Amino acid sequence: MRILKLIIMNVLPVVVIHFLLLLYPSDLEFITLITTPFILIGLNFWIESRKTKSYFISNFFLILISSVLGVVISSYEAFGGYHSDYESYAIAIMFLKFNIIVSIVGSFISFIILFLKNQKKL
Repeated sequence: MRILKLIIMNVLPVVVIHFLLLLYPSDLEFITLITTPFILIGLNFWIESRKTKSYFISNFFLILISSVLGVVISSYEAFGGYHSDYESYAIAIMFLKFNIIVSIVGSFISFIILFLKNQKKL
């Protein structure tokens, strides 16, 4: 049941937001690609910090999957799908690498903070 809540909290909003941006294209697409991992990490950290004995590991995988899925959905339509040029492909790869790095570093920092917080309670 916990994993279902995490999926609803992480994957569903990202998919809905990126599909809405596909229907109504605007300049918000690039801002959304950049801010997605930060928002997901902040939301997951806020929820997990209110619980006791939570260590953020299962959240990490869903944050990473959601961020990558958002880039794939956005880059497919924004950069012309499979018929794009090499510059658009390079931009999509740059966003993908950025989201992966931010997700890994942010989740690691959140894990350390929650781990230290839970150690102090013992």
